[in-house]
Amino acid sequence: MTNVHDHGPSWTLYGVLDGGEHIERFSRVDDNPTEEGPAELKTNGEFDVVPGYIDVVPPWEIHQEANGDHRTIGFIVRSQRSGTFKQYRYDIENGDIASYNGPTQIPYDLV
Repeated sequence: MTNVHDHGPSWTLYGVLDGGEHIERFSRVDDNPTEEGPAELKTNGEFDVVPGYIDVVPPWEIHQEANGDHRTIGFIVRSQRSGTFKQYRYDIENGDIASYNGPTQIPYDLV
C-alpha cells in the first residue's frame, strides 16, 4: 500500500496489464493552501483497477493504491518527469503534509 499522496501538477496515466490494484481517492475539505496543513481529507471514492483499465489521475488528485498479495504488472505515463516538481504525502490521522520529489528515475537505454 502506498502513502496517501498526489502527483503535484503532473497528469498521470496508470495502466494494468496483469493483476490489479485497489485505488482510493480523497478530497481536501479544509481551506489551507495546497502545501500547508493541517489537511482534512475525506474519501471521494474507491475502485479496483483490473487488466485493460487505464486510470487517469489529474494534477493534485489525492489518492492511495494497494495491490494485495498478488503480482501486478502495469505501466505509468506522466506529463512531466518525476523529480522535477514537488509532490505531497498526506497523513490522514493528523493532517500533516510532507513534500517530496516523487520516485527516482533510473535511466535505461532501449536497444
